[in-house]
Amino acid sequence: FSDEKDKYLLILGRVCPEKGQDIAIHVAKKSGLDLIIAGRIDKDGKSGKHFKKNIEPFIDVDLSRENEKYDAYKNLPQSNSPRIVYVGSVNQFQKRPLYSRARALLMPVRIHESFGFVITESLASGTPVIGFKMGAIPEIIENGKTGYVVENVKEMVKAINHLDDIDPGRCRKIVEEKFSVEKMVENYISLYKSLVSRT
Repeated sequence: FSDEKDKYLLILGRVCPEKGQDIAIHVAKKSGLDLIIAGRIDKDGKSGKHFKKNIEPFIDVDLSRENEKYDAYKNLPQSNSPRIVYVGSVNQFQKRPLYSRARALLMPVRIHESFGFVITESLASGTPVIGFKMGAIPEIIENGKTGYVVENVKEMVKAINHLDDIDPGRCRKIVEEKFSVEKMVENYISLYKSLVSRT
């Protein structure tokens, strides 16, 4: 968790059309903030072609070979224009500082996902989430309190201008209240009890 944020946006997940990294690039350039793209690429098939055509040409800095991803980003020279930075696949230790120091996690998804662990990981780090109104995103994000649920690119860019209205502590608290191990166990036990009582 950190309530100190750097001037970059983050998108984390498998690089593919469904996750919307190409949309995030467009949003970052309009917002004037750097974008860090973290995620693996399946070189073969649709994902690899998507990366080559829609992501790779816009990458300004490739830090995928670096071990300390966040430190490598912080050591880049200052820039007056937004940069698209690709850090490659990240493990649990590499992604923690990326989450906690980001201004926001972007979720410009094109599919209805049932749940996104990246959302709760980001919120647990004190980082708000801005996502399209699809799948579980509206159920997890408290609009205006832990992030913003938006309809399109224009609204996503506009939401970035209101990130200072989000309290990182509230982002963390909502995860502790709804998504902690203890809470999940409590909910499972409650569900099992209700099922048993029906038989």
